[in-house]
Amino acid sequence: MNAGLWRGPVAVAAVVIIALAIYGLREFSSPLLYGIDGPYYQVQVASILRSGSMLYDDPPLAFYTLAGFSILLGDVVSGIKVGSLLITLLGAFAIYYLVRETSGEMGGMTAAVIYAFNPWMARMIMELMKNAMGLTFLFLTLLFALLSIRRGDLRLSTLSSVFMVLTGLTHILDFGVALAILLLMALLHREDRRSLRLLSLPILAALALLWLGFTTDLMGGDPYKGVALLQEMTGGSGGAGVRHARGVNPMVLDALPPLLVAISGLILSLGLGSTSSGRDLLLPSSAVLLALSFPLNPGNFLWRFVLMTAVLAPIIVGLALGRVGDPRVASALFLIVMGLLLPLTISKVNAARPSIPVEEYWELRDLVQGLRDGHTLVVPSPRLLYWVQTLDPGAVRSPREGSGAMVLIVERQTPRPPFLRGRPLYRGRFVEAFLLDGGG
Repeated sequence: MNAGLWRGPVAVAAVVIIALAIYGLREFSSPLLYGIDGPYYQVQVASILRSGSMLYDDPPLAFYTLAGFSILLGDVVSGIKVGSLLITLLGAFAIYYLVRETSGEMGGMTAAVIYAFNPWMARMIMELMKNAMGLTFLFLTLLFALLSIRRGDLRLSTLSSVFMVLTGLTHILDFGVALAILLLMALLHREDRRSLRLLSLPILAALALLWLGFTTDLMGGDPYKGVALLQEMTGGSGGAGVRHARGVNPMVLDALPPLLVAISGLILSLGLGSTSSGRDLLLPSSAVLLALSFPLNPGNFLWRFVLMTAVLAPIIVGLALGRVGDPRVASALFLIVMGLLLPLTISKVNAARPSIPVEEYWELRDLVQGLRDGHTLVVPSPRLLYWVQTLDPGAVRSPREGSGAMVLIVERQTPRPPFLRGRPLYRGRFVEAFLLDGGG
């Protein structure tokens, strides 16, 4: 067997192992999950293990997958950390094969390394785990779609359709990016009826899932986020309010690097010619990144759109460097790119934090465990509510959602809602609690 066939995958495996070690060491440096959504994942997975269903409606695949890892490891937090890192970083193999298909070994390896170590990925993998996990399914969707039109194989198109559905059952933004790229690929092949037939299968699967998302809770209401985006862009939902009245929206500055990558990719793709093998992937990826990082996008969407640079920039840069004829020049350019990215990536990893200090969580635990059974915990702050729900799944955000004796929990630096009155029950370093009037 040709050893060269294994060299690339073995190198990608080494990249994945190194990335697992780096991100894993940071993840396990705290007993808590990182980011504002960290406790939300813990609440959802714990609910699945306790009752078989999620506490909140959401695309289910990531949470049920993480529940499986939690069972294997015997701990919810460890299962979420290990499972999310592993599923996300396995996407390095998919992007390696995807880019290698059109630009060779150098392009594939470049894409895999940049995917594993870029600042947008560092932010996403530490804080937005569902979004990060969906990237692997996104890559597999594109890989099998590309292979299907290259080889004229309906079975590969079917696989693409399966992974398109899995992407949609994981995260709506990943799903939208995959669908947009497939639609642009179909547009590029509009004169090729065979390719159009093969691409139509995953596109139709996506549209069918989207229909189910609007008519059932299969996607947890995620499709309506797209409706909200359209409303904001057209001013139908106060969209202008998300932009700063004075000065420049700071997110615009964050959007400049992906914007430059997207424009460079478009220029390169237009210079390749309509028959070039790399154009099928480079032009759609660049166009989608340009649309996502466009500065006039609503600010409350733009920050998350910019994070999709984690998936699109590796494709664009990998395809670009893979087309450099001289391996020494390509290697030098790769080192320059990584020299720019690695300090930013390390900075993002080091900056990752749980949304509350560990000491505050222990204080919440002592408070909740010290209350007698029968109390309904009322936590108006959504950020704090998720942490309390990891200790008491019955905690609610408003007294209207509870019953019986109610205890209000607020952070000390956050004024409690003026309409809530009660007797002081607990005062700690970080949080305080009040027995609400009429609560017994």
